[in-house]
Amino acid sequence: MKNNFKSTEVSCDSCKKTFKIKKLKTKWIDENVQRVYFVCPYCKKEYTSFYKDKRIRKNLKEIEELQKRYDEIVKENKEIMQELREKYK
Repeated sequence: MKNNFKSTEVSCDSCKKTFKIKKLKTKWIDENVQRVYFVCPYCKKEYTSFYKDKRIRKNLKEIEELQKRYDEIVKENKEIMQELREKYK
């Protein structure tokens, strides 16, 4: 999964300091569920971003595969467009 959260600036509810999320951490809650969270670097308060179970992990993997395929198609289209530009200028 791409880390779209990077450089997201947040303000801590506890210490009121502002910081950028650098890394999401994962902790198993039980045999099926993971808690994904980040930590305030100043006071160490934990903030839950989301929870993942088997279904969510499967869907995230599928999204990742679709994103990869999308990127491949975009690259191919750029190459084709460049060929057409050169041919028809």
